Amino acid sequence: MKPCVLVAGPPPLCRRFSEAVSERFTVMTCIDRMRAAALVDSGWFQAVVAVGEFLSSSPDVVRVDVNTEPVRVLELVTTAVERRRAADRTEAPELVGLGTLKYDEYIEVVRFRATRAYLLGLMHRHRGSVTEASRSAGIVRESLHRLLRRHDIDADTFREP
Repeated sequence: MKPCVLVAGPPPLCRRFSEAVSERFTVMTCIDRMRAAALVDSGWFQAVVAVGEFLSSSPDVVRVDVNTEPVRVLELVTTAVERRRAADRTEAPELVGLGTLKYDEYIEVVRFRATRAYLLGLMHRHRGSVTEASRSAGIVRESLHRLLRRHDIDADTFREP
């Protein structure tokens, strides 16, 4: 499986730079700043390419501009992925406890934590409005209510007085 790279920026440049790295890497593009920031925060990508100041400053982000040659972008991304792999080897001993879990147990814990974090962000963004949040999330309101109960989240907490 190829390492996954996020390319974030305006559409024409996103397309240009994603094409430059797509042969060696799996590429996800994002043209929305807020979504791109959330994807970066997830930590799921081996490298992140940001066009100009599209994303806030971070040492792990490969910055390019309109004049950057696609070949140079490929070099920068390759270097960033290699740095990430080296960091993985350093980080692994700290995660040895996770290796004691069954895969299904681990996935259930990760799913629960990720879903809870998502729901908290969703409720905050929509100031506790379950109707607006469900529309934004693309799920029916009753399903969102069920998820909120399962994760012990009270929408009223996010409503402004």
